[in-house]
Amino acid sequence: MKKVLFTALVSLSVMFVPYSSSIAQSNKMNDLTSIDQMYSSKLVGTWNCNPVEMEVEDATVTMKGRASYFTNKRSNTFGTMIIDYPKEKITLEYDYFGTGTWEINNKKLV
Repeated sequence: MKKVLFTALVSLSVMFVPYSSSIAQSNKMNDLTSIDQMYSSKLVGTWNCNPVEMEVEDATVTMKGRASYFTNKRSNTFGTMIIDYPKEKITLEYDYFGTGTWEINNKKLV
């Protein structure tokens, strides 16, 4: 009788371990999804972006702008790009506009 009871307990424990680890994994995924949703709700709106400056060959490129994130996971970026060629004493200035999609995945903006 003890052998039968032991076998039954072992069988039940083997069945329970994968189930309980899948529940833990599911809970972890649900927690991460909740965190991602929280970040998503806080991101919606229009943001002023820090200017970006980079050297490209004989020019300096500076981008200044804003980004808007919408609840439908769409985004717009807009601003000004300035390309300065100091040797030639030429400065070009462009307005830019871009569209895209976004999501929060594992606490990161993608």
